[in-house]
Amino acid sequence: MSQLAAFSLTYGVDETSYMIMFIPITAALINLVCILLLNYLYDWLAVRLTEMELLRTQTEFEDSLTLKIYLFQFVNFYTSIFYIAFLKGKFVGYPSKYNRIFKYRQEECSPGGCLMELCIQLAIIMVGKQALNSILEMVVPYLMKMFNTFTIKTGLQKKEEDMKYCNQWTEDYKLLDWGPRGLFPEYLEMVLQYGFVTIFVAAFPLAPFFALLNNVLEMRLDAKKFLRFYRRPVPHRVKSIGVWFRILDVIGRISVITNDMGTNKMSQQGEAMAHTAQTSMEAFQKRFPSYPINSVFGDNA
Repeated sequence: MSQLAAFSLTYGVDETSYMIMFIPITAALINLVCILLLNYLYDWLAVRLTEMELLRTQTEFEDSLTLKIYLFQFVNFYTSIFYIAFLKGKFVGYPSKYNRIFKYRQEECSPGGCLMELCIQLAIIMVGKQALNSILEMVVPYLMKMFNTFTIKTGLQKKEEDMKYCNQWTEDYKLLDWGPRGLFPEYLEMVLQYGFVTIFVAAFPLAPFFALLNNVLEMRLDAKKFLRFYRRPVPHRVKSIGVWFRILDVIGRISVITNDMGTNKMSQQGEAMAHTAQTSMEAFQKRFPSYPINSVFGDNA
């Protein structure tokens, strides 16, 4: 608190707020980059582990792979948010006996608590992931289709007669194949978004609004992507969405617990902030009775 007061007196209120916001925003952006890079490693690891199980049927293989990938993604996307919400600043200790790990003190929250840092972390990870996925879902299929088109034209140029009889199936061959996983990335994206909206909605109330915007945009982008860049899929009859239903059920149960704990923590932080501000003003007035209090704490103090 004394450092914030010194910054405020030296640089002004606006500069102080920018300094306070710069560090968590930068940390959240770096965390987002690391998360996106680790996604590829986790996908490869999940496939390798599932192949080593030698499961009996294709359904068992897909359910096991789905569960592994989601658990990896859950840890990848939500670990930093859970840490800030429930662990950061809890095991710091006190001035005469700080808790240390490898001779380093534990990280502390700001005087007002970790709520603002949690909101910034959640907003950047969620919105950044949605924006990047929307861009990649259109750019990558387009580039792959252009590559297929170039490859086909290069092969047909060897014979002029083949160029004359370039029929519809040749044009369709330029389109991308669905692959063995089909709609799996779409399911995974929606389930991760559902986790952001339900588990951490108390910390970031605008999460449902950004999810709605993403879904409206996603419908149009997916429609364009499936019609222009992919071949017609072969339908397969299934009984249900499989293990995804159990995952959604578990997320709903976790969200009840986390929102209850988050609400209690925010109420405690609000009471602590109000008590700290009042105590600081009273102590300042007792220490400097002749100093104008409005010049430090503002006109509304």
